[in-house]
Amino acid sequence: MVPEITDEAIEAFVSFTSASRERAIAFLQHNNGDSHRAINAYFENPNDPLPPVSKAAHSSTDGQRTDSGWIGRGNSTKPPLPRFPQPNSSK
Repeated sequence: MVPEITDEAIEAFVSFTSASRERAIAFLQHNNGDSHRAINAYFENPNDPLPPVSKAAHSSTDGQRTDSGWIGRGNSTKPPLPRFPQPNSSK
């Protein structure tokens, strides 16, 4: 269940971060409506939170986002980095 996000929490987030109202709502949703945690999370990583995904998109091997980080991928606290093809260095 998504916590109720108050206008006061949104205004506090926007006031401290200068982020948009939409970013404020996203961070507040991912931090259970707690403006202090949401503000701290924003300054730790302004590109987080990830867009909401359906529960069906998660599987037991995909890992899961929690308040304390990621679980289900060993001891890592962050999701794995994407792998990109390496440029061909031979010429």
